[in-house]
Amino acid sequence: MAEGGQSTIDLYRHTLIGDYLCDALEEMVEAGRLNEQMAHTVLNQFDASFLDALKHVSAKASIKANATTYRYYNNVWQFTLENVVLKLNQGSGSMSSAPQIQCERAKVVCMDCKLLEPS
Repeated sequence: MAEGGQSTIDLYRHTLIGDYLCDALEEMVEAGRLNEQMAHTVLNQFDASFLDALKHVSAKASIKANATTYRYYNNVWQFTLENVVLKLNQGSGSMSSAPQIQCERAKVVCMDCKLLEPS
């Protein structure tokens, strides 16, 4: 895997589902119901499955917001947004008819997909 790939995958582990998985695995290891090697294997499978699922997403999104901060480091962009309007379109069709989600704040992380390719 590319040198930056491991830190890129770590971003997915800090999603809501990744955090819950890590917490559950940690509880199981502490309770003696799972050994650390198996927990590590489960996390590696989570990483692979998450990346595979993202490759198959055909939905489109449109984001309109005020950018309050932005940062670029190791081929990863991070944006902190306010007054966010997000439109999600499942597959084909016009974005004008896509459902909207509004929120006060959001954080968007964008990375170069080449970081995920094997070296």
